[in-house]
Amino acid sequence: MPFLAAKQGNADAQFEMGLKYLLGGEIHQDDKIAAKWFTCSAEQGNADAQFNLGLMYARGQGVQKCLETAVQWYSKSAEQHNDHACYNLAVLYEKGRGVDQNYEAAAGWYAVAAEHGDADAQTNLGFMYDNGLGVSQDHKEAVKWYSLAAEQGKDRAQYNLGMMYRLGLGVTQDYKSAMHWFQISAELGNSDAQFALGFHYTSGFGVHEDDELALMWWKIAAMSGHEEAKKQQTILEQTLSKEQAIAAQKCADEWMMSQ
Repeated sequence: MPFLAAKQGNADAQFEMGLKYLLGGEIHQDDKIAAKWFTCSAEQGNADAQFNLGLMYARGQGVQKCLETAVQWYSKSAEQHNDHACYNLAVLYEKGRGVDQNYEAAAGWYAVAAEHGDADAQTNLGFMYDNGLGVSQDHKEAVKWYSLAAEQGKDRAQYNLGMMYRLGLGVTQDYKSAMHWFQISAELGNSDAQFALGFHYTSGFGVHEDDELALMWWKIAAMSGHEEAKKQQTILEQTLSKEQAIAAQKCADEWMMSQ
């Protein structure tokens, strides 16, 4: 029984008890008791317990919210190569939350998780290389990490990769490849990619010029709150016939309903 082993000081059993109370089901869900068991396990060096305890302090779940304490537990877990802890710790360093802002430390922890295949970390590490944050700016390295994350279905990485192809940063400029990644990202709901598709269709970059499709994508992006798409759809509507505008709206509505 996990409870008996936990009471006897077994760190793995204590972690398991923390999960049981955190998730509920078999026993009554209780965040405070979960945090107590995670603490017992974490203090004995269990990396998963340390991560979960850090998460609870970051959220104020079962304990009083304290980002500084979250950083402490994430750090202990990250040092044992817990990828989730590495990623969360990197985010806090990047944002300067619970710790002094440190892009170099952020990039370092993103790199650990990214090397282990974490797609969010790969996306963020690509961004760090793209913008020279904590690392020397290197567009080829940015493309590498964006590509890995994009292949795992991360819409932000797909959009960013599309921009690299559009601008020819780290890769040979290729509008068709840009369109490929914008299309995939847009279908996943990324409003920046939706706006980019509209731009390509109205400009004819990598695709046959089609203002009706451009308007459709700008309307979709606008419905998601994209401010520039709202402006551009208004301008484009003034150049199209009433029938074209209605058709674009119908396609946009159908697309939104299909999601």
